[in-house]
Amino acid sequence: MLTPLSDVFGRFPVFYGCLFIFALFSGVCGASQSMRQLIVFRAFQGIGASGLFSLTMVIVPDITPDKWLGLYSGVVSSVFAFSSVLGPVLGGVLAQHSTWRWVFLLNLPGAAVCALMLIPSIKTKHKASDGWKQIDFPGAFLFLAATILLIYALQSASATYGWSSSIIIGSLVGSGVSLILFIVYELRLPRYSSLAPFFPLPLLVQPDIALLMICSFFMGSSFYSTIIQLPQRLQHVNAKSPTTAGILLLPVLLPSAGFSALSGAMYRKYPAATPSLLFCGGVLHVIGVGLLSTLPTGESVSNSQYGFEVMTGIGFGLMLPSFMILARDWVPEQQYGNYNLFSFIFIADLSSKATAMGLVNTFRTLGGCVSIAVCGAILNQGLDKGTKITNTQSSYGYIYNKQFFVMAILSIPSALAASIILLRQYTRKGVFSADSVGS
Repeated sequence: MLTPLSDVFGRFPVFYGCLFIFALFSGVCGASQSMRQLIVFRAFQGIGASGLFSLTMVIVPDITPDKWLGLYSGVVSSVFAFSSVLGPVLGGVLAQHSTWRWVFLLNLPGAAVCALMLIPSIKTKHKASDGWKQIDFPGAFLFLAATILLIYALQSASATYGWSSSIIIGSLVGSGVSLILFIVYELRLPRYSSLAPFFPLPLLVQPDIALLMICSFFMGSSFYSTIIQLPQRLQHVNAKSPTTAGILLLPVLLPSAGFSALSGAMYRKYPAATPSLLFCGGVLHVIGVGLLSTLPTGESVSNSQYGFEVMTGIGFGLMLPSFMILARDWVPEQQYGNYNLFSFIFIADLSSKATAMGLVNTFRTLGGCVSIAVCGAILNQGLDKGTKITNTQSSYGYIYNKQFFVMAILSIPSALAASIILLRQYTRKGVFSADSVGS
């Protein structure tokens, strides 16, 4: 939703608005007096955070010269990877030695520094449209409804309700109906309105972007589940403190950040190698996550776990900057014309590069949300079955192994999509020819 807003009102004004929301509700979260307050304020903080993340991925390619795109994409991706895995480390230290409130309050000085550093960018000009009238609010509502209802059903099916309960069935049906209405609405919107679609579905007609979104979705499912579930496994199965659990995640952090920078830097000299790096990362992270599902269920940490984490981190690092680079390279700045598909799809004028990059990042985050909900359902179901088992640590070990096995299966489409991308490049079909990559 925030990327289309930036198309209307400008990148940096919307970015500053998101920064203000993020900082404000970070402080309010730190001052929360009840769990209900924390949940509500955290939701608003998440709105600001999502805008900062998605707009960063759009602004950097907008203001970066082509020859430096790979380097800066790698730097941004490495910072994202570093912060994603550093979060559990810092959170563990604060939870063990201080108060959880500092998890939120520490965002305030960082937001202040960011605001000061970006003051020169306020002068950046951006052509805005007709304001709020150009925002596709119905499309955004239907998309959010489909997503939220699905995630709610996955999280609540085993924890609170059964799969056969009316609430879960109703949520799943509501999600499906919302998705169908969303697709129909977005397909018909350009014919009857000048609104820019919230989700320009015609982009999915392009095989390159469709494959990239598939790859991003399933990579996100394994990325977010790994950095969240692995520290929990170390605490529940291996009896590690929150601080130690975060530190033991460093074998994922360091390779992920380092290879993100390396992958981005390689683009400048070898632009045609980016699909190959995406494929290698896809294969490595599938294997790494799969191997994490074979860890022993005893209290001691296996030495092999560190090797599995390194492999997984390298895979993530190779893939993260590739999404930004390829989404920018493979989509023209504008698409024009009357293109009919099945006689009722009309492609309106749209800012394709920013939209494609925003959608690729959205798909990655959405994949993470779905995978975390699936992991929660597996955990709740396993605990229900294991109520009569006396060895609690071993029971947790089997449950977490099952989670990583399922995540490895869900990661396979990411590697398959990356392999098709690579195959299309070397068979020189369409925009996937080696000569076109990086043009």
